Amino acid sequence: MLEPQQKGPPPTLPELVPPDADPVWARDALLSLAGDYLKQHRTPTERAWFAEVFRAEYLKAHPVRSDVTTQAEVDFIEQRLGALEGARLLDVACGYGRHSLELARRGHELVGLDLSLDMLKRALAAAQEEGLAVKFVHGDMRDLNFDQVFDGVLSFDTSFGFFSDAENIAVLRSLHRALKRGGRLVIDVLNRDYAIQAIPNRNWWEGDGCLVQEDIEYDHAESRLRIKRFLVYADGTQRDYDISLRLYGPHELVRALELVGFEIVDLSGSVHSAGAFFGAFSPRVVVTARRKPG
Repeated sequence: MLEPQQKGPPPTLPELVPPDADPVWARDALLSLAGDYLKQHRTPTERAWFAEVFRAEYLKAHPVRSDVTTQAEVDFIEQRLGALEGARLLDVACGYGRHSLELARRGHELVGLDLSLDMLKRALAAAQEEGLAVKFVHGDMRDLNFDQVFDGVLSFDTSFGFFSDAENIAVLRSLHRALKRGGRLVIDVLNRDYAIQAIPNRNWWEGDGCLVQEDIEYDHAESRLRIKRFLVYADGTQRDYDISLRLYGPHELVRALELVGFEIVDLSGSVHSAGAFFGAFSPRVVVTARRKPG
């Protein structure tokens, strides 16, 4: 009888890639191996925090952003993407569609992707009410399979960093593949260096018919923000969630984007400081990157 094979730790970099290998080949080989590895080591969606938090009640805890805020963000997105009227754009983790809808109003062709059916239903209802032809797709960003379809891709409101590091890299690779050559990505996440010194250990606020409390800690070893969220409704109903979000410093996000083939256009600290970044004083890390034309 054959003895079962020992799984053991994965091979190290020198074992996988010859020392004199072409860098581009080495990158592609490692990403391919990582893709194969993730097929067997995928973070389960069922009962995951990112599958539970963004239900209909999310909008009770987080009131809808103002039109003024959305307009400013979409102005920034259009500028960074260099999007001409009629550009085909992908909004990843589009939520209830506030960016997708405004971009569609401005004459762009939009596809909005989200895992939350509740969010997509709200977005679709708003699009139908205004007669906007936005295609909203229910799906997981880890399963993107577009190939050179879009002129631009946007990922806003810290909609990146939900998974393991390897899965997050795989998502970036899929976004790169989804872009036409020369197409741009603009990705916006919470700045880790800002969050460490600015976010309180406990936070609470009043939502729509509910009180929300968060106990927050930063895991330095994993670079993850871990949040215990409690919701208490007027009728006494309670809900709680454990949120685990990977935070990135600017250098980490830039390196990850370069790893999957992007070239960096610029780095911003908010939508109000395009092309300027002020370290730990910048609340956001907003990177504009491009798929190389050649």
